[in-house]
Amino acid sequence: MTCSLQYQELKADDLHASKSTSSEKCPSYVNVVVPVHLTGSILPGQPIGNKIGGFVSSIPIFQESHNKQSISLSRLRKVSKILSLHKLSTAPQISWYITAFISKLGFESIAKDAIMRFNCNAVAVMSNVHGSPYEIHWKGRPIKMLGAFLPLPPNVPIGILATSYDGNIILVVEADKRVVPDADLFLEYMLEEYQVI
Repeated sequence: MTCSLQYQELKADDLHASKSTSSEKCPSYVNVVVPVHLTGSILPGQPIGNKIGGFVSSIPIFQESHNKQSISLSRLRKVSKILSLHKLSTAPQISWYITAFISKLGFESIAKDAIMRFNCNAVAVMSNVHGSPYEIHWKGRPIKMLGAFLPLPPNVPIGILATSYDGNIILVVEADKRVVPDADLFLEYMLEEYQVI
């Protein structure tokens, strides 16, 4: 993902180079929203959305270096440490209680406003869902592939979902076309970064 966000940064740099009057500079850190299933996984007999909280983390996206692999591994370690610490914090539980309280009030406009404020100007929402490690069947027929999606919260333009099924990893990008005009290229950069690591 960091390489994909760098793609957006490079596009911004191209725009900056073409407009010499602009003084905008891309940040070295961006905020991302991470949903967390509070029970650790989906429990038998429970719906998928029964206990999902979340948190916002500021993660590094760009560092100068001549060694791409070294910088990619360093960034991966930093991002992993940041997300692990925040996932273990009370933020996911607090966000779930606040969201549950607001939704019980029944005011959709208040709920949307709260979600936008809680997103802290995040550029993306990232999630991972563990799928079945083996092929499953529906009514006697094998399911060869699963489709997945990640609904974008208000004012968050990019959603990235990693899931697995039958020994394969599936990456999904949901994006506002104004921010990511070419989602396939975005995924190519993600895969390139993965291969570097």
